[in-house]
Amino acid sequence: MNVLPFESFWVQSSLRPNQVVAAIAAEPRKVPTARLANGEVEVFEIRPVVLYRSSFLPRITGNVKPAENGSEVHIEMRLPVITYAFLGALIAWGVASIVLLLVDEKGGSNALKLVPIAVAFTITPLSVLLFKFEASRNRRYLMKILKASIVT
Repeated sequence: MNVLPFESFWVQSSLRPNQVVAAIAAEPRKVPTARLANGEVEVFEIRPVVLYRSSFLPRITGNVKPAENGSEVHIEMRLPVITYAFLGALIAWGVASIVLLLVDEKGGSNALKLVPIAVAFTITPLSVLLFKFEASRNRRYLMKILKASIVT
C-alpha cells in the first residue's frame, strides 16, 4: 500500500479511446479536458466540480491507448500542488520542533514545544487518509463510467 497521497493504476475499458472522454464529459460532476493525437484521445485531465470544500480531492489525469477490446487507460490521482506544499511545510515545522526540543539546554516546560510535533504528525497521516478515501471514491466512479476493470 502506498503511504503517499498519490495513486497510479492501469484500467482496461471496453470503450474506444475517443469514447473515454465522451463518457467522462457526459457526467455532470466532472470537467474533462483532452489532448488529441492522430484523431485519438491521448491525454485527459479531470477536475471535479466541487460541491463541498475539500483540499483532498484528487486531480485526475489519464493516458489513453487503443487496445484490442477497447482501450487501456493509465490513471494518476494527485493532490493539488498547494496541498503538497502545505503538508511539506507542516512536516518541516514538526521536524524543526523536534530538533529544537533535542538541543534545548534550558529545560523548563516542554509541553508547549510538543504542540507543533503533535499537530504535524497528526494532520499529515489524516491528510493521507482523506486523500485515499477521495481517491477510492473516484476510482470506483471512473470504473463505472468507463466500463473498466483494474489491470494493475
